[in-house]
Formats: sequence, structure tokens, C-alpha cells
Amino acid sequence: SINPTLRFSHAPNSINGTWNYSDNLNSYNNLSLFYTYQEVLAINLKEDYTYYHSRQSGINNGNFSNQLLATAISASANCTKKFTIGSNITYNHATSTGSAATKFTIWNANATYRLMKGNNLELKVAALDLLHQNTSINNYGYNNMLTHNTANVLQQYFMFTFS
Repeated sequence: SINPTLRFSHAPNSINGTWNYSDNLNSYNNLSLFYTYQEVLAINLKEDYTYYHSRQSGINNGNFSNQLLATAISASANCTKKFTIGSNITYNHATSTGSAATKFTIWNANATYRLMKGNNLELKVAALDLLHQNTSINNYGYNNMLTHNTANVLQQYFMFTFS
């Protein structure tokens, strides 16, 4: 599937008594390919691209932009009717005017086993952020402002689930 979104705007405003005009371009694009083989294998490839650019004229005649690119692949395999394994990996690359690029990869894996007569009990183990690179990033532009920051987040952890 392909899901493009594109917005243009021309915004006059006054900053400290001086007229300023902003021409803005905001775009979010998503491309996804999904493949299944019977009820045994599922693979998904996904590309997300977000872009913001603002050209100012009036107060400072500046240009600024940011972009975020995320490339992901995920797969799951039903080894038996009761046992499934899966994994996904996402490469993220974020840039913003005035900031160094932020790059990180997140890799997760999981295994699920179903028990009881109707497969009513599920045991799942998940290993998240196997590469210790998880970075919570905010990288977007809107209304003549850029936001580019990271926050400390939980890195590499394991979850055991009974449901």
C-alpha cells in the first residue's frame, strides 16, 4: 500500500512588529509491502518518510527543514499450530536544521506458544531492543517551528506474558 500526504501553506504573520511570510511544505509518505505464504509465513516491508520545510521571508529570510526516515522489516513464522516466532527490525534516520543527524536501529524478537485444548492459554516471551539503541525521538516541523529532541527511554528489556 502507498499512503502519501502532502500539505502546502503560505502563512503571513508579524514577529516583533515585522511582517514575515512563511511558505511551508509538510509531507508524510508510507510505502508497505506485505507477503504471506499459506498460514506459515508473513513478511512486511515498510518505509516511512516525513518531511517538513519552511522558507521564511521578511524577518530573517531563513530556510529550515527536518526529515525522518524509518525502514522496517518484520516477519513471523508459524512453526507448528501452537508455536510461532517473529522478529522485526527498524532503522531510523532523523535530520533537522541546526542539529546533528540521529541514527538508531531497533530490533525485537518474540516467541509464542499456545496451550490447552482450544489454544486458550498463550505463553509469550519477547526480547525488545536487542541492540541497545532505542532512542525516543521527536523530530517534526509545524507552524514555523522545528522540534528535534531525544529522551531517555528503556533499552533492552524482556517480557514474559501469560494470557
